Amino acid sequence: CVGRDFATRDPSATREHLLTRPTQRSQLKRWIEELKRKLDAAFPADAYMSETHLRFMKALITRKSSALTPKALADAFDELESHSFISAAQAADLISTLQSSNDNLDYKYYHVICSRVIDKWNMTSTA
Repeated sequence: CVGRDFATRDPSATREHLLTRPTQRSQLKRWIEELKRKLDAAFPADAYMSETHLRFMKALITRKSSALTPKALADAFDELESHSFISAAQAADLISTLQSSNDNLDYKYYHVICSRVIDKWNMTSTA
């Protein structure tokens, strides 16, 4: 429908065609939803850092932004012991908090945070 005859097409027919035809985007969306459901089943919410611990980490980052080294951040995670694993969304939240208080982040901060993310491959890989 792109090209010369696009202008001659009936807009309602084009709309109907687009609404009833499964698109790659909708197929991808269904695939992502299914993948999320499987990962949620494999890693229940209690496997990740609780909201209380996440707020603690964000407050620590905000309070000590200029003095917080990557080592100190890693130590703070280690002190939480079994509560030190995070989801990708929680990692993005912590990185955003770090970026808001420091324009020029050392790559080591990213490594500290991202190495705590639980995902299917970290938990099941035998490599």
